[in-house]
Amino acid sequence: MTQVHAPVRSRIPAHVQVQRPAHLKQILDETERALEHAAQLIVWTGPVGRGKTLAAHLLIERVCARDDTKHAARYLLAAGSDQHKGTARQAAGARLLYTEILGAIISTTRAREVGVQGMARDIVNYCRADGTRLVVVDEAGALSAEQLRGIAMITDCARDEGVPLTVLLVGMDGLAHKLAGTPQVRRRVKRSFLFPDWLVADVARFVLAHAPSLRASRHTPDFGPAIHKLVALAGGELSRLETVCQMLEDSVREDPNQAPLMTAVLLASELKQEWEDVAAI
Repeated sequence: MTQVHAPVRSRIPAHVQVQRPAHLKQILDETERALEHAAQLIVWTGPVGRGKTLAAHLLIERVCARDDTKHAARYLLAAGSDQHKGTARQAAGARLLYTEILGAIISTTRAREVGVQGMARDIVNYCRADGTRLVVVDEAGALSAEQLRGIAMITDCARDEGVPLTVLLVGMDGLAHKLAGTPQVRRRVKRSFLFPDWLVADVARFVLAHAPSLRASRHTPDFGPAIHKLVALAGGELSRLETVCQMLEDSVREDPNQAPLMTAVLLASELKQEWEDVAAI
């Protein structure tokens, strides 16, 4: 199993987690090349806010554009599917996952009529007929060990049928730990990509790209500390950081005389409590 890591240089603090564009391209390129091989299981892991879901949607766009069909790649959100506890209900958990996949890409009631292997064949046969060669399962850390074994069964069936179908599991570090505890699934993983911590320069490039009003401040002594503070207040999440940048640009358009760096930090401080309140619900 091959793992791809970013080069280790001077890193920003662990709580600052921002997507690194150059590394994103490397992961996308290598994953897309891997899709040319036989049926397989690929894994993307990394802490929250590293851009895994963003990268997954970019990969789907690439595959669909290359194949010139919107059916070439499918997206499934697995969050919340790990709701079956205890050995007596593990099979039900696997069947739930297949039902969700079938509902997402087949929309049929056949999941109630056939067993797990039958559903795996249904998925593979449908993907072959519809030209689907990539199924992305996001938030895959929510899946039980039985559900992961069910996913592996899809790739086994695709390989036996000669269908070049790749299943991409996307999740946080818990997914890697769960795979380590299910060796029969881990052995089927052909490629594994880690989304690691990013560098100060990468954070700055992202912020400047989304908040042009900050560009005049990038050479000032306050810029670096403000970037650290801004990302820390955003909880290290890419979408939150982007929200702050968008609000900053709206604010600057309304009042061009304000100090952008200070305004950005104030906006992030105000939003931080809202994000925490939402997370507590």
